[in-house]
Amino acid sequence: MVTAKGEVLAGFQTVRKILTLLPVIFPISWIFYLPFMKKLLSPVYMWVSTNRYDWFGRYDVPHTS
Repeated sequence: MVTAKGEVLAGFQTVRKILTLLPVIFPISWIFYLPFMKKLLSPVYMWVSTNRYDWFGRYDVPHTS
């Protein structure tokens, strides 16, 4: 993800930034900026990222309407 300021974010940092932009989640998004959260949730993000295709499948060709 590239922010409006030109920062390049990846992985957990991207999820954390997106959560701050969602109006419903914004009030609790500060929790993801606590010092220990990156260390705690980065492995969780990597685990989900590694297994997402096993759980949800993969399309070889994009679906169009």
